[in-house]
Amino acid sequence: MAAKLGAYNFDRIGKSLFGTMLSVAKNVGVTPWTLVSHLDRFWPRAYDGGGLRVTRRGPKDALVELHQSALADIEAYRHALRGFVLGMMGPFCSKAYVRMPAGTRAPGKLTLVLQWV
Repeated sequence: MAAKLGAYNFDRIGKSLFGTMLSVAKNVGVTPWTLVSHLDRFWPRAYDGGGLRVTRRGPKDALVELHQSALADIEAYRHALRGFVLGMMGPFCSKAYVRMPAGTRAPGKLTLVLQWV
C-alpha cells in the first residue's frame, strides 16, 4: 500500500520537481538512466540531511543508497520512496522494478535495487 502511495505522490509532487525534464524527456527518447543518474542532485532540493549515491550496475540496473537519513528508519517511508522511484521510472520504460535487498538494512541507511526493461 505504501508503494502505491509513493507512486501516487510522484504523480502529484514529482511532476513539480521533475516537470520540465519529464516533458522534454518524453520527446527525445530518454531512458530511466537519464533520471536515475541525477537523483543525487535532486536529493538536497527535496530533503534536509542525508545523502544519496547512485551506482550503475549494468545497462538497465542501478543501486541507490541513502545514507544518514532518519527517514530510512521508517518502514512506511522506505516503501513510499520505492513507489516514488517506480512512478518516476514508469514513463520511460516498459516495466520497472524497485526492491529493497534483504540484509542491507542498517540505521539511517536504505538500499534500493532498480531494474527496468
